[in-house]
Amino acid sequence: MGTHPAEYWKGFQILKIEPNKRIDSVMEWQWHLSLATDIFLGVFFTSLRVLIRCCNYTE
Repeated sequence: MGTHPAEYWKGFQILKIEPNKRIDSVMEWQWHLSLATDIFLGVFFTSLRVLIRCCNYTE
């Protein structure tokens, strides 16, 4: 759902090996980072909601 891990690796390799392309990579990484943050927050809040629902059932 989103970006293939190989593309993250490709971005990482570009950052390491080709400093002249770093500006493009930084833009890509910012996009990847915001995507990862969105996914993380989505998963976090979903699990939080499930946790709250489970706690309400036990009471």
